[in-house]
Amino acid sequence: MLYGILLGIDVLVAIALVVLVLLHRGKGAEAGAVFSGGGSSETVFGAYGPQSFLTRMVAILSAVFLINSLVLAYLANRDFTTRSVLDETATSGVPASTPSEVIDSMQGADSSDADTPADIPGE
Repeated sequence: MLYGILLGIDVLVAIALVVLVLLHRGKGAEAGAVFSGGGSSETVFGAYGPQSFLTRMVAILSAVFLINSLVLAYLANRDFTTRSVLDETATSGVPASTPSEVIDSMQGADSSDADTPADIPGE
């Protein structure tokens, strides 16, 4: 449940970051504002306009996104039990064989019998 909540927060923060970055003005927007006569002191965000507010919000949301993503990665990789491949084969009922047993079983098979025409299906 915690993982789902954090994942939802991560998605919402990512969408908010995209929107805030798209709201930023480009580098050439300040030069156009000088000739258009737009006074930035009349804005809701203060004398510096919305740029300092947007920059601060992007910084805060990016820090939240980074920390939240690290917590999600930790929760996804956290292992509640320690398991071993050897324990799984011992409990599965399949007998474990040593490499020497495998080699002995391969050498014990006569390879000349496999090439005889009687072993070829359909003939």
